[in-house]
Amino acid sequence: VGRNDNFFELGGHSLLVINVISRMQLELGLRPTPQDVFQHPDVGRLAALFEGQGGAITEDKLSRLDALFDDIGAF
Repeated sequence: VGRNDNFFELGGHSLLVINVISRMQLELGLRPTPQDVFQHPDVGRLAALFEGQGGAITEDKLSRLDALFDDIGAF
């Protein structure tokens, strides 16, 4: 899974969105909503959303978000 790959085009679905959100909260300290994932379905755009809201998106967090999508990518 790359930073520009679409979560839903790779087989993601609404139940996995809840998993993604939970893991983003636990592992990254972010507060996404299901709507955020639906509107920004790739890692790059989702990271940009949180960066624009004042969330400090470090290279480490972006890499962990990438890894999270990779892990969940085994749909």
